[in-house]
Amino acid sequence: IATSYFFWAPGTFIIKGVDALIAYYTYKLFSGRMEKKPIPVLLSAMIAESMMIMGYFFFDAVVLGYGMGALASVPGNILQGVASIIGSTVLFLALRTSKLFYR
Repeated sequence: IATSYFFWAPGTFIIKGVDALIAYYTYKLFSGRMEKKPIPVLLSAMIAESMMIMGYFFFDAVVLGYGMGALASVPGNILQGVASIIGSTVLFLALRTSKLFYR
């Protein structure tokens, strides 16, 4: 049975893929000499999640045709972004200190 979430699947696939690429390349850009500090991780996560919020807004407004009604989804996407920033930063820093990260 197809639900309404089916319509968000293509957008989610593209948005999350771009989100991961942005996080990776901005981390590489910021890490340089600060590789042992959490600042590059936080900056790259914040930039990537900001793009995720804008990506979902664009997808809802333009592709799905909600127009300015897409603003209603922004608070939920902000919450998702903040949770992702916190979770990914904690997980990245924890894995970086383990031997699994360098395999």
